[in-house]
Amino acid sequence: MKVIKIEEQHLGLIAKLHKENFSDEHTTFYLGEDLLKEYYKQFINKKDIFFLGIEKNGRIVGVILGGDKYILAVCRKQFLRNYKNLLIKDIIKSALTTPRFAYKLFYERIFSRFFNKEKIFENINLENSYNILSIVVDKRERGKGLGKLLIDEFEKISKKNNKAFLTLSVRKANKNAIAFYKKVRFIPYKETNLGLYLYKKVI
Repeated sequence: MKVIKIEEQHLGLIAKLHKENFSDEHTTFYLGEDLLKEYYKQFINKKDIFFLGIEKNGRIVGVILGGDKYILAVCRKQFLRNYKNLLIKDIIKSALTTPRFAYKLFYERIFSRFFNKEKIFENINLENSYNILSIVVDKRERGKGLGKLLIDEFEKISKKNNKAFLTLSVRKANKNAIAFYKKVRFIPYKETNLGLYLYKKVI
């Protein structure tokens, strides 16, 4: 296995990895692979964005995506703007065929927005940080330290660029992910209705 930089030719493998390994807690779980390829394409070769994967026998068995949070946000907005019609089509299809998605759509996008509650565990200035937007490891390869390897590689990049912290968010329902992040020394600093926000000091 080796850590590689994700390029455009890997996007099909990344979309497949995402579709097979993200839980249905994530809204992107309901997107088709073609749309997921276009989503991840927005982040390829962008300044201050880092997209790494673990390659094994021609497969991508783990990825991590992150970097400057403002550039990440611009990339996501660009995707939403460019693929609005296809997104609406996939969302309507999923809402009609999957009751769980229809509930999630209502609760997360409507109810939670108006009745959001925040709990602050620690007031900390995280401006000098890189944000991890996405990390996933193939279910068949879990328990082998690949998630830690990806975090370690991202830490090296952060230190090289003089970033003091790594940040990320995770759904509160994703207990396994939360346990993993705490194991690799991420610390919760905020909680909302749906998510837990964590940081790790790297320098």
